[in-house]
Amino acid sequence: MSARPLPSRGQPSRASALALSLPLSLPLPLSLPLPLPLPLPLPLALALAFAGGLTGCEGGCGLGDPRASADTNVDAADPAPLGTALSLAPVADRHPWVMALITALKLHPVEGVEAELGERGGRAGERRPDPILRADERGLLEQALSDYTAAHPLSPGLRPIWAAERDQSGAAVGWRIYFVEPQRGFELDAGARIQLVAETDWQLVQLSLSAAQRGALQALSEAELGDRLALFTTEEVEPREGAEALMVATVLEPITGGRLVITPGPREDVDAASRALFERLRATAD
Repeated sequence: MSARPLPSRGQPSRASALALSLPLSLPLPLSLPLPLPLPLPLPLALALAFAGGLTGCEGGCGLGDPRASADTNVDAADPAPLGTALSLAPVADRHPWVMALITALKLHPVEGVEAELGERGGRAGERRPDPILRADERGLLEQALSDYTAAHPLSPGLRPIWAAERDQSGAAVGWRIYFVEPQRGFELDAGARIQLVAETDWQLVQLSLSAAQRGALQALSEAELGDRLALFTTEEVEPREGAEALMVATVLEPITGGRLVITPGPREDVDAASRALFERLRATAD
């Protein structure tokens, strides 16, 4: 498949416009306020973009069951085992420790660090909390978090994950921290598979959970309706780097199909970005 560049912000593509839609949630049946070409043929179990995508997934894309499409070709690449440990867990948007951290940084600002008790849209457009902690430089966030936890240790059960905000070329232009509760989620087991899925205009990365974990995904999504789930690397690449957020998304409806689809957001070359992610996450022969 030839690579096709995404439109500019003034003319959102199907994938980027969905990520930009209010309340920052992707799949249907939500109404979309942007001028989109409908119907949208994205067969997404989880329609999502990289967390912190420059043009709008940092508040959360949407999770829902797939909408099948005759335009979709799922044979772009054979399913492969995962070579990177991944986990799904709720985002701790309401946790008192997180609220206290954001409040402290608002009362005592750190230069270059943005701290805000923001809001986002929930399942039916209701307002939900969106604690925002971001900076253009990751080191500023690391230092702010280190200084705060020195006096206020991280609450048990919480884990920070890092999300890069990227421009259309894929370059990191900012960073954001989310906090997740891993004990309320689960790590994908050895039966999970990853593949490239050919959509009408580009390729996306699809994760298929094992039959044993499809029920766990459905139960987790039902428990978190209107709230957010994060997909992140379970193991730290380096102690300093921490866990990487691959997506942060609002749950719009129960997920029964056991499939997650990751879009890279607005990029100059969506196919290349998706293939790079696929190659990075899949297992390779020794």
